[in-house]
Amino acid sequence: MSSSTGLAFELWVALRYLRSTRKDAFISLLSRITAAGLAVGVAALIVALAALSGFQSRLMGDMQRRTPALQVELPPAADEAAIGRLVQAEPGVHSVQQLLYGRGWLRRGDAIEPVEVVGVEGALPRWVVPEPGRPEEGSGIDGLWISTAVAARWGVIPGDVVELVSPRLTLSPRGPVPRSRRVAVAGLHDPGQSDERHAQRALLPYELARNLIEGSDRRLGVEPGRSVAVERLASRLRERLGSVAPGGTATSDVGAPRVVTWRDANQALLFVLRLEKSAIFLAVALIVVVASFALVSALSLILTAKRSEVGILAAMGAAPGRLRRVFVLLGAMLAGLGTVAGGVLGVALALLFERFRLFKLPGDVYIVDHVPFLVRVSDVAVVLGASAIVALVATLAGSRTVGTLDPVEALRR
Repeated sequence: MSSSTGLAFELWVALRYLRSTRKDAFISLLSRITAAGLAVGVAALIVALAALSGFQSRLMGDMQRRTPALQVELPPAADEAAIGRLVQAEPGVHSVQQLLYGRGWLRRGDAIEPVEVVGVEGALPRWVVPEPGRPEEGSGIDGLWISTAVAARWGVIPGDVVELVSPRLTLSPRGPVPRSRRVAVAGLHDPGQSDERHAQRALLPYELARNLIEGSDRRLGVEPGRSVAVERLASRLRERLGSVAPGGTATSDVGAPRVVTWRDANQALLFVLRLEKSAIFLAVALIVVVASFALVSALSLILTAKRSEVGILAAMGAAPGRLRRVFVLLGAMLAGLGTVAGGVLGVALALLFERFRLFKLPGDVYIVDHVPFLVRVSDVAVVLGASAIVALVATLAGSRTVGTLDPVEALRR
């Protein structure tokens, strides 16, 4: 059975039902409301994910800028110089820098501040961001560098002298006392707002740090070359360093060096960000689910209004499966219109909000001064795909009764 227009029978009937006449004004209104509900749900989901992606992108950008891209954590008995030469020989490595991590305290008068002490060999690392107006990364480190947050609390400026106290003990006439050194503040670094740990970071020249916190956590800071994928470089270094330590020493004797990327160092935070995005998606997606219930109601109402016509088609020989496909196509068209309209509306709103920065935030509290919106193609694809699946399930549920329709009973009504 086919129509005079050349369209398939099912599609032609579905289009006819979609273009309701004035006699079916209520059904037409309900269909529009159903499509509009889906559109609102899809648009809300896209805008919510765009706002969340905007915040997370800014947060991860700030975090990545202030976290070492790649480090090699050395076991206690490892030959630091030999491993450094081995890492430097790996293609894609721009430079290797010796680092020493430990804990300590800064003291100035009665003020005491716990800090993470980092001994740095050579120039200031790229992941240390100097305060505005100070030398950029690559300049030498010739004294103590503390965060602008600590400096503001203490009223310290470059040139002032503070005392750095180490938990390492040394013997004195009064017995064991913590080792300390008076050090001039050479510069201030901007810790950003992505991680409070950066505000507690104090950097020293490597030799000075070794005298204070020797025996602490030794690492190699690896600076990848430009356009080098950090994860791939880390994978190659793990393979190179995973079997035998330099000098022919088995790693089972001294332990294998551990290669850590910036993602590994912030693994817990990245997991929370992914969890947050999933929770927001599921919460806002309930709007689409509720709109899909309206789709079931619309199909049921259309079937009730068209029951006699459907009975005539069944009496003329239309199989129940074909009649059911009519309503599946009708539901798919309603869902498709709503989903596409919602996708266009959501993307347009997100771009508009970002373009004109309509939602302001206090810049001294957050890392941005407005709500950022970032539309990702992957997010839009997931939203449209999930909405289409939910609508399809609702359509199949709403068209189930068509296959059980009795033509004689339908014609009586």
